[in-house]
Amino acid sequence: MDKPRESATTIAGRLTTWLMLCVVALSVLMVAAAYVPARLKLLGLYSIVLGLAAGWVIGQIARQCRMHYRRVLFPAALLMTIIALSGQIGESYRVWRNSKRDRLAEQSQAALIFDNPAFGETPPPTDTFNDYLTLRFSPLTESSWSLLQSAANWPRLLLGLEVLLGGLAGAFVAARLVSAPFCVTCESWHEPQRSVVLGSTAGNRCLQLLTNKEQPAIPEGGRLHLEYTSCRCSSAIPVIRCTREQPGQATSVVVTVQPNRETLAQLTTLLDGNDNAQ
Repeated sequence: MDKPRESATTIAGRLTTWLMLCVVALSVLMVAAAYVPARLKLLGLYSIVLGLAAGWVIGQIARQCRMHYRRVLFPAALLMTIIALSGQIGESYRVWRNSKRDRLAEQSQAALIFDNPAFGETPPPTDTFNDYLTLRFSPLTESSWSLLQSAANWPRLLLGLEVLLGGLAGAFVAARLVSAPFCVTCESWHEPQRSVVLGSTAGNRCLQLLTNKEQPAIPEGGRLHLEYTSCRCSSAIPVIRCTREQPGQATSVVVTVQPNRETLAQLTTLLDGNDNAQ
């Protein structure tokens, strides 16, 4: 049976709602981030952390808006995160500039109060964006690595690299949050339903049944994890994620499959007859 298709109006409505909510949420997040004390804005790391936070916000809103269009979401999340990080840097510069000008104004006011011209002699304000970037990347000049010292001479290039890394981090997080299958029929994301752990013997039989082909055998002492996820449809067939666990080796995903009803019935019979299933 063919899967139902979503209308263009539904897709456009979800996309518009998602974009509007993301703009509002990211604006609040980045304005708040601009007022974080400078000592906490670690060079390079701060933008990546903000990018991860922005990606989490984008992904959570996407789940609520049922934005399951992954080909659109990743580039859109990347673009939105880069724009948001750029806005945060612009707002941070404005806060820094205003703070510096306020200090100069206080010094001038003090000179008038105490009638001391020397007290009020201050250099012209150096509060351009280039001055802000030079100050921001000044810790690199104190590094013992000559490469980092040379990189400090290119603050705009470093800023672009920092924003790009933050954007990629955010887009990756957003994409991961909507990586679960989505059912168009009941308009719900697949949620975990069941988890089964099998020994090597039953695990090998299960792998052959689900993949319908020979797989590298799970050695004695190894295990196979089956993770069931399903939507809210009453007649839904679950998606099964098979993960191999072997002694002395890293855990690896073997296959993610949605079996037909016949295969699912055979798998259920196999599991029901396996006393070692957990």
